[in-house]
Amino acid sequence: SNLAAPWSTIRPVLIYFLCLLVHSTAQFKVVGPDHPVTAIVGEEIVLPCHLSPRMSAEKMEMTWFRSQISPFVHHYSDGKDQYGLQMPEFQGRTELLKDGLLNGSVALRILSIRPSDEGQYHCLVLDGIFYEEALLDLKVADPFFPRVNPWMVALSVILMVLLGSFALSAYLFWIKGNLRIRKYRVIHKRLSSKKLVQ
Repeated sequence: SNLAAPWSTIRPVLIYFLCLLVHSTAQFKVVGPDHPVTAIVGEEIVLPCHLSPRMSAEKMEMTWFRSQISPFVHHYSDGKDQYGLQMPEFQGRTELLKDGLLNGSVALRILSIRPSDEGQYHCLVLDGIFYEEALLDLKVADPFFPRVNPWMVALSVILMVLLGSFALSAYLFWIKGNLRIRKYRVIHKRLSSKKLVQ
């Protein structure tokens, strides 16, 4: 019983370091794009991901997930897709492209893209005790309501204010000039009338 307490404390630490050791000796890397992938609302998109060096992934286990591994976006194991713990919002909208598995491709197709699909995706590949993962970003664009850069909005507002100020200044200058001309005409008319009277 005296040994049980220290062992229960040490065991999680040993498991953690064992996982680090296993991870460091992984026989492959999972590679994703080094730039964000852009999708259009309502269309489909393929999230590319592959093993390096290239090798067959047919007998491996793959999990695509967002912030947490469960529930997942898509899971493949035992040679088939597993939907038991799939995120409800992705049900019926995901497909692992199995044609590329033999060549190490573990790309995922997402159908009917939604604005909420935007964000980070993890591609985790497990082969026995070896595992690796890649992280990629998905950007979603709406062709009918394109996103506008806040700086562009601010710049547009500033330009509109400046143009409005210039227009107002020009209008006031024009009015002031017209008043001067009218005043000059009135004075000139009065002087002319006085000369005629004299």
